[in-house]
Amino acid sequence: MFQRALGDGQSFGVNLSYACQNNPEGIAQAIMIGKDFIADDALCLITGDTIITGSSLQKQLTKAYKAAEKSGNATIFVDQDYDPNQYGMVVLSGNGSASEITGVSNKPNYYSITGLYVFPNSVLKHVFEIEKSERNRFEITSVSKIFQNKNKLQIQKLPSDCMWLDTSTFDAILNSSLYMQKQ
Repeated sequence: MFQRALGDGQSFGVNLSYACQNNPEGIAQAIMIGKDFIADDALCLITGDTIITGSSLQKQLTKAYKAAEKSGNATIFVDQDYDPNQYGMVVLSGNGSASEITGVSNKPNYYSITGLYVFPNSVLKHVFEIEKSERNRFEITSVSKIFQNKNKLQIQKLPSDCMWLDTSTFDAILNSSLYMQKQ
């Protein structure tokens, strides 16, 4: 449907190419599918149900992308405002680094993983190192833990001028639409 609606993107001033994930088997699988498109580049990935707005976002993304290219660091963007039973969590240590990455958490200092990631090209090797989870998915959390274990994971909190909108439910789509209408 996206390909029918957007075509090759030329009418929007961009070049679009497509690869399909036929079954919902995890974000890491999407990276596997896109390996030829990614080639030798670093990767910025945002999940399809995530919208993030804010004037400082571009600066944060540029910083994360440079860290991926120059130092091989991965970056997870987090926010503290959502349900710990719905989103992957990062528990932060006193110095702001990830002390724990988990699917859910009831611990203090948890931050929700927004669905925005920047990875160095080495992610292409790491996605093929993981196994499917009990949910039968290739979990991006497993990939993030590889970078964490190598001390190559950065956490960036969304600043106050950024708004994270999740659109994974009908109510969330409505709330996101109402927010965008006011902007």
